[in-house]
Amino acid sequence: MKHVGAHVSSAGGAWKAFERAKEMKAECLQIFTRAPSQWKLEPLLEPERFRAEHKKRKAPPVFAHDIYLSNVASPDETIRERSIRSQIAEMHRCAQLGVRGLVVHMGSHPDEATGLQLLSEAIHRILTESPTEVQMLLETCAGQGNTLGHRFEHLARVRDANPGHDLGVCLDTCHVFAAGYDLSDATWAEFDRLLGRDALKLLHLNDSLKERGSRVDRHAGLGEGKIGADVFQRFFHDPHLAHVPAVIETPGGDEMHAKNLRRLKRWRTLSRKPPVNLAVPEPNESA
Repeated sequence: MKHVGAHVSSAGGAWKAFERAKEMKAECLQIFTRAPSQWKLEPLLEPERFRAEHKKRKAPPVFAHDIYLSNVASPDETIRERSIRSQIAEMHRCAQLGVRGLVVHMGSHPDEATGLQLLSEAIHRILTESPTEVQMLLETCAGQGNTLGHRFEHLARVRDANPGHDLGVCLDTCHVFAAGYDLSDATWAEFDRLLGRDALKLLHLNDSLKERGSRVDRHAGLGEGKIGADVFQRFFHDPHLAHVPAVIETPGGDEMHAKNLRRLKRWRTLSRKPPVNLAVPEPNESA
């Protein structure tokens, strides 16, 4: 992974995320373009300033994440319609900022087959009405409740239903682990068979507080959960992931993001050397 970064606050203006990213030494970043727990759509603050700051920082990979309220697969037509309009607006906001991709959740429905059909139709409409320079990235999920996206087959079905659109994937390590995947070579072989590695545009690197297959989404610091440090270090040996940006969404805010980024960068350095015992405490980790 050439670029490792974090989800960074855009409070006070999206352009401020770049300085925050610099402070934690993030090489790429993910932001919200608005409050993630509200439908309210405030105008973007000085999008041209965001673009200028992005260029000033030598254009690191930048992604946005959709709000949490969206459910474009909802059985409630009112919620589904509102979610569709919201995601179209979000795609246009990304275009204004020059953000390369929007990460979206696949939503939920009590009937999986019906939900995937509604989702596929909604995605077609959203992408038809959105700027083509922004790529939508379907995020894998842990499978809590009736959520869609906890099997690679779900993502493949939606992508296959939209062959004329550039639809990518964001793989969250905590989510797929909680969904039952072990993140071994067999997991990647299954991903490649159903989706193709070229579909992978972004990684969310998060450890899991819960056991594999729990279908419970609870993030942990890297190497501090049930996935473990060895798995994350192996990612740096995978040539298919060499140019896939990765952002962390671990608990604890900017201070913990910085700590986890130091770990990632250390593992990246170690990946160029013979294998080591990752249980050895990392120097200056508490700094």
